[in-house]
Amino acid sequence: MQLIYSGYKTERSVAFYADKLNISTNYMNVLTNRIFQISAPSLIQERILLEAKRLLKISNKSVKDIVFDQGFYDNVSFSKFFRSHTDMTPSQFKSQP
Repeated sequence: MQLIYSGYKTERSVAFYADKLNISTNYMNVLTNRIFQISAPSLIQERILLEAKRLLKISNKSVKDIVFDQGFYDNVSFSKFFRSHTDMTPSQFKSQP
């Protein structure tokens, strides 16, 4: 978890984290499923989503700034990612009370 929390902005592949832990990607998935009841890729995506939600709610940054802060290359890819997990756009989420 510490590796994911510190590196999620630049590293999003399970292979990177598995390599750092000196285990295979398959074993990393086994461990994350056993410990967290979620796959390793989903765990990484949840961390990205959590930080994106936090920034959208509490920061004064624009959505565009948050997109690049979260390591996405453009607004479209971030919006697709965000919408697929929340069923709303980043702007809709930001404007919610």
